[in-house]
Amino acid sequence: MKQIGDKNYELVKEHINSYHPQPSHYNLSHAPNRRYLTADLSIHSMYLDYNSKNIDNKVTYETYRKIFNKENIGFSVPTQDECGSCSKFKQHSHDENATTFENGVVESVKSPEDMENSTQLNSKTSDCQICMEYQKHQKRYRVASEKYMGGVDQSINSTTERYAVDMQKVIIIPKMTIKNSYFVSRLVIFHETFANLKKGGENMCILWHEAIMGRNSPDVTSAYYNMIKRLQNKTKHVIFWADNCTSQNKNWVLFTSCVTFVNEPWGPETITFKYFEPGHSFMKADSVHGQIGKKWKKAAEILDFEDLENLIRSSNKKNHVISLRYEDFRKFTNGCQGRKKDSCSVPKLQEIKQVQFKKGSKRLFFKKELEQEEYSEVSFLKPRFKVQLPEAVSCSRGINTEKKEKILKDLFWQYT
Repeated sequence: MKQIGDKNYELVKEHINSYHPQPSHYNLSHAPNRRYLTADLSIHSMYLDYNSKNIDNKVTYETYRKIFNKENIGFSVPTQDECGSCSKFKQHSHDENATTFENGVVESVKSPEDMENSTQLNSKTSDCQICMEYQKHQKRYRVASEKYMGGVDQSINSTTERYAVDMQKVIIIPKMTIKNSYFVSRLVIFHETFANLKKGGENMCILWHEAIMGRNSPDVTSAYYNMIKRLQNKTKHVIFWADNCTSQNKNWVLFTSCVTFVNEPWGPETITFKYFEPGHSFMKADSVHGQIGKKWKKAAEILDFEDLENLIRSSNKKNHVISLRYEDFRKFTNGCQGRKKDSCSVPKLQEIKQVQFKKGSKRLFFKKELEQEEYSEVSFLKPRFKVQLPEAVSCSRGINTEKKEKILKDLFWQYT
């Protein structure tokens, strides 16, 4: 492979970044450096655009593609993230004659996956830490899948509501047919989806954009707050199935706030979170996002927030869109007491597979395995922490003035 000159590399990199690739909502734990472009783009169209603008510094398609890949950029975000643990185990071998190729493919492998239907590990694998970890991983995602499917399509008249929760991958508006739109840093939309697991149940689609608030733990907790407040009075118990994204669905800000929610007059009797095994969080929220994605691809233009609201409603008649304003957000905080080495009974977040909050209690009820019959419980709040709703946010976050002016100048001059 020929070395790419520094000048050409920087020019191509600058051109790619002019399309404003965005991080996935999994950026904190799943793909810290991965960025994404909208699916209606392609490397080929970007390459042609680059060469048309850089007559004196043209590059080959292969060079452009290699730089694009080196910058760790993809188109859209995969509906289902590949499980890194399973990929690792597939390449694990106990066969001394196994051959590993450059692309990571292993032939003649006796992998843990090959033992899927075995009742016992053989002598060669019984002492293998990787094999034992795989079997534990495999058991956990199967148990989670069975319990999740057991809660789908329950009677709609039940006093228990079950939801699959996930934040949709990057949404950027406006979506326009004009070429200039690709080179303008547009408005990022956040969509926290609460997909109802009951047949015929209503999905709650909580929307806001970056000029109102971000997607930090207090912001996402505010989405939960607004969703729970809108539940019908007959709902006594709420169960959320979610992935292990700590910035959104599994953090002490959210757990602290749930103690407040259940102890409010309008709050349910219990709030329960059940977590999928990492890499295997395939749920109904993915389907809702897929329906929205199909509508998005068919729509030539999505010019404003109202257009997006209408698109989400039209993608599924059961989608109830709730658009948040800044006053709908509250200053939720972490009330968990500090952990002291070897003396703290509060579990680590990664150990928790299920957690529950009960009306009349300030304690944390948790399970370290989904099949665990009884909850363990612990007092996790700081002694002086006040269980009450925090004050509302006093103003929106806003966006950079230069970004706002560029959107109006470059994209909307022809619509005014």
